[in-house]
Amino acid sequence: MKPAMNQISTMQATFEEDLPAYAAAGFEAIGLLEMKLPEDDNNNRRLLDKFGFEVSNCIVSVLSILPLQGVVLPKGDWKGIDFEGPKDTETRIRQICDAVRRLGPYKPSSVTVSFGSPDGFESARAAEAALRDGLRRIADVATKSGVRIAIEPIHPSIIHTLGQSIAETAHIIDDAGVADAVGILIDTWHSGDSPTLFEDIEAHGDRVIGLHVCDRAPAGNPNRLVPGTGASPTVEILGALRKHGYNTWADAELFSPHDVWLRPVEEAATIGFTAMNDVLKRSADFV
Repeated sequence: MKPAMNQISTMQATFEEDLPAYAAAGFEAIGLLEMKLPEDDNNNRRLLDKFGFEVSNCIVSVLSILPLQGVVLPKGDWKGIDFEGPKDTETRIRQICDAVRRLGPYKPSSVTVSFGSPDGFESARAAEAALRDGLRRIADVATKSGVRIAIEPIHPSIIHTLGQSIAETAHIIDDAGVADAVGILIDTWHSGDSPTLFEDIEAHGDRVIGLHVCDRAPAGNPNRLVPGTGASPTVEILGALRKHGYNTWADAELFSPHDVWLRPVEEAATIGFTAMNDVLKRSADFV
């Protein structure tokens, strides 16, 4: 298991500014944020090669297959991130497929989306049918693009979605028949207080293909903290995944408009690298 840094950690900086800062901090992989990528993909890849980066988990601009309406987040400057996106499911699916095709040549370890909310559909059955259709189409594009999709369960305090536990996410993937192309991403903030977390990892840990690492704050505080400094059982989660043979990138996701995003990008990258090395080192004791 190796530390990477997702670009959502430094929304105060551009793609071009992220690369030297992450490299100087010690990272060897970067998780791309589609909304930060300049249009010239060939030049983008040349810059990644120049700094010696592999590409870890990527976040696309449309965050879920089904619509996300009424997302609840703490007040803050979210730097133009469109958390809800298009209201039309078909538009969302097409845009996700386009993003997967674009990201394929970057050779990411995975590309993440979530399932989205059934709210607004005429019935739960209609929402589930739309999700299965979208998931199959995205999985087909991913297979053709040499990419694996990682589904991220979302915390219920943010929005009601399908797949809010690891076990439910695995069931939906199986129901759609796309397990060869689609795995699971665990976000230590979203899943860190799930009552079935470690039971789910024991049952489905071999299906986890991506990690976003960010700590939950103490109860009542909705802000996210640097890995290893909050209330999430981050070290224990990493240790449990090590037991299942997880050996790819663990992405720092310093989703922090009230702290890390206010710092110089070089300082933010160093904070991320130091924190990730600490939690990864301590997680080795659980194996």
